[in-house]
Amino acid sequence: MAELRIPVILNKGQRGIPLQKLARISLELQHFLELLGQDIQIDPALGWVGTDFYDGSVGFTLIKVNAVEERKAVAFRQAFRNVATRKPDARVRPSTVRQYTRIAEPIGPGETVGFQLPAPDDSQQPLIDEWQELTKHDALMIASEIQTVVRSHGAIQGVMHSLFLGASPPHFQLRELSTGDLIKCVYDSQKMYDQITNILKKRNAVIHVYGIIKTDITNRQIEELRVDKIDFADTFSSEDFERFIGCAPSILQGQTLQEFIDEVRGRAG
Repeated sequence: MAELRIPVILNKGQRGIPLQKLARISLELQHFLELLGQDIQIDPALGWVGTDFYDGSVGFTLIKVNAVEERKAVAFRQAFRNVATRKPDARVRPSTVRQYTRIAEPIGPGETVGFQLPAPDDSQQPLIDEWQELTKHDALMIASEIQTVVRSHGAIQGVMHSLFLGASPPHFQLRELSTGDLIKCVYDSQKMYDQITNILKKRNAVIHVYGIIKTDITNRQIEELRVDKIDFADTFSSEDFERFIGCAPSILQGQTLQEFIDEVRGRAG
């Protein structure tokens, strides 16, 4: 097991720091460390504490309360270093990098938040005097480099919730079945009109909508779907359901079907 330590310095060259600013920086910094830990699959457990405070420019060391596996500690240190030095890291979500930029929101022009960088290998000791400073300008540059929207071709299953014929562009809202989210589906009014008319004839019809999906990967939400095709979903009859029951008897492991369902849904016990 290994200990995670991150030396921090605030208000460099000044005496002390306003308490309100310290509180806001600490809040954003804590959230960033939690997100980064999630990316590396580190148990948040007891979180982080500040230790070894000193005066003048406010300095302290952040320590993860609970020790973590050595391999995860190495991965965390490298991921932290990569974020701070603006190097892409496939393990780190864009939302985590964006949260790193928010650490600079409370500081003023010319002020910095400094971090002593972990060593770039499996050593627990940072290199002497290797610090990375985060400024407002740095935060803006990092934020501009984050890819927040991706486009892909796919399909969404749901029920048509509402239709906006006179909108520009024309679109409808699809109630996605698995999440219940409303998704904006933009369609070509000439090409899709007859298909949409047929769908509206069947109340609460379940449909598959195919097209280009635009996803906000920072917030993990679908922003829009540009429709290529719409199909009715195949119906699932009671006979189909009966054929399904019993097809994998070993999965129950001696439980009744209801006991198995309760366990899977967290209702057991």
